Amino acid sequence: MYHSEINSQDLDLFLKYIGFGEQDKAEAMLRKNPDLALWPGKLIDCAERQFKQITGFQYAVWALDWHMWNMVKKYMPEEEIKKQLIMLETEDWIKEHGSQVSWKNLTDALSSYLVNYYKWNWDQREAHWCKQIGKAQLTLPAHVINEYSRHDRSFNPCPDFSTLQKLPRVGCDTWKNSDGHILGQTIAWVRSGKRDRMYGRKTPRPEYVMVSPAGCPSAAMDRLALVALSKIRIEQRAQFLSSVTLDTKPKFNP
Repeated sequence: MYHSEINSQDLDLFLKYIGFGEQDKAEAMLRKNPDLALWPGKLIDCAERQFKQITGFQYAVWALDWHMWNMVKKYMPEEEIKKQLIMLETEDWIKEHGSQVSWKNLTDALSSYLVNYYKWNWDQREAHWCKQIGKAQLTLPAHVINEYSRHDRSFNPCPDFSTLQKLPRVGCDTWKNSDGHILGQTIAWVRSGKRDRMYGRKTPRPEYVMVSPAGCPSAAMDRLALVALSKIRIEQRAQFLSSVTLDTKPKFNP
């Protein structure tokens, strides 16, 4: 797999860029040294998940970061792509990390919120919104945070996630802490509201709220978009694995 010696500091920085969704910075490094795509190392992503031996390409595929893996693979020989994907599908890897990331914990938390909204009092809604939905948002990979945070569209109406337009890589720097509030403790993010119109903003952006608006239409639209995003990215991953003639039948349920 390895073509040349690599500077360990460069590799660490490259893997950090991948784990935090810094696509342009990662590609700038690949232009200078494409072999960065071939070497595994320790990667800690924006959700603080730790991977001991993983390449940037493998992480992007595992994280369902479609935009990132399409970028990285341009700098890899075809045989290296297949080798890395085969390693990603091994039994030991799936036992430790699962076959792919999932944000089902977030969509389930949103479902529970919607079902129970009118049964709960304010304190119960606030506790679930901040501590359950917010906590689940802490586990999102960078590209989902980027989708929450992009300025050109919101989750209402549900976007078409199947087009390979450049993904604006914004939002990760203020995701966990914003204006003194802490995600998973005092706030959760909502993406489908129209608060931007209330404040005269020309472009939509995510808002943190203590409790989703009465009637919770924003939470419902967020859930719909997040389910759609997961579905299309899982399908794209399966199609990609199939395109390099791998057996994509899962060995375990993550």
